[in-house]
Amino acid sequence: MPPIRYPFGGNGAAQAVLDAKSLPVQLARANGDVAGALNAYDQERREKVYAVVMSNRQGGPERVIDFVLSRLSGPDTNLEDVAPFEERKAIVHGYSHIAGYSADQLRRAAC
Repeated sequence: MPPIRYPFGGNGAAQAVLDAKSLPVQLARANGDVAGALNAYDQERREKVYAVVMSNRQGGPERVIDFVLSRLSGPDTNLEDVAPFEERKAIVHGYSHIAGYSADQLRRAAC
């Protein structure tokens, strides 16, 4: 069984910020129904946070390092030959999307 990995690199804090953004919105929409607001908050955040936790257990955003190391065959191996930039970029951007702070998600939230 692989070791359990916890949020790192600020991911726990990033999720706390997203939680803090969601909870007051749900409370404001609830018209005094606190239990309903908490349920709505749970419905909005649970799966998103679960996806981050599960991704972190596979290496989180630093997964790209493991990916590259798994393909290197020696000290003279050319990085672009074994792990082209677009593949590395997809790993990092995929994680930021899961975590809720990809560039597109942040642009939409700012509007």
